[in-house]
Amino acid sequence: MLSVFPTSVIVYLCAVMALLGLVMGSALNCLALRLAKEQKWSGKSRSACPHCGHVLTPLELIPLFSWLLQKGKCRHCKAPISIRYPITEALLAVLYVSLLL
Repeated sequence: MLSVFPTSVIVYLCAVMALLGLVMGSALNCLALRLAKEQKWSGKSRSACPHCGHVLTPLELIPLFSWLLQKGKCRHCKAPISIRYPITEALLAVLYVSLLL
């Protein structure tokens, strides 16, 4: 069905779906962690490092890329951040693009 669209449109749609998958993967990670810890998952509650409690800045919340740029560690306490987070985000990005194609 996508073959009726120009290549540039297909590339654009794949990029949009990949970004959406990354964001949804990040949101699902956050939701799963908060539900497991019986914390609020809506409202004014902000994401924080599970080790030192530092509230994460917007630059530290960019799905997949923040983990890569920080080399899998908290910027403040240098504690390792589970690889589960970027794997989930990347898998959802691949899933979303696969569903589109």
